[in-house]
Amino acid sequence: MAFLLDTNVISETVCPKPEARVLDWLEKQSPEELFLSAMTIGELMRGAYKVKEKLRRDRFTKWIEDDLSQQFYGRVLPFGESAAQIWGESMGTGDRTGKTPSAFDAQIAAIAIDRSLVLVTRNVSDFERFDLEILNPWDNGADN
Repeated sequence: MAFLLDTNVISETVCPKPEARVLDWLEKQSPEELFLSAMTIGELMRGAYKVKEKLRRDRFTKWIEDDLSQQFYGRVLPFGESAAQIWGESMGTGDRTGKTPSAFDAQIAAIAIDRSLVLVTRNVSDFERFDLEILNPWDNGADN
């Protein structure tokens, strides 16, 4: 089984007081089965550049550019053509039914669907409308 980590999962690893259940779950996984989306990298960089304190901002950007880049080398997935088609279908269906998802969440979901990956996130409700498997490592019942 392979997993696409949502931004909140990878961010947890650098929190001052990370959730032990999340760290335990990550440690039990084979690194080659863990993936990030290019959108997650973008969201992390956006968050880093929002930080006013230069030293802290530099530390976050170094973590993203150096540490994550090395840790996830070859496993940062782009938003490609087939994911774009899945995204368009999800967005159009949402528009038609009056339940349009967040465009950003729909992009992440589309990558997970396109690559047949389990999406790992704390924000389960943001992704329940998509046809994909979701795992919440903050949940005591997360057993993978």
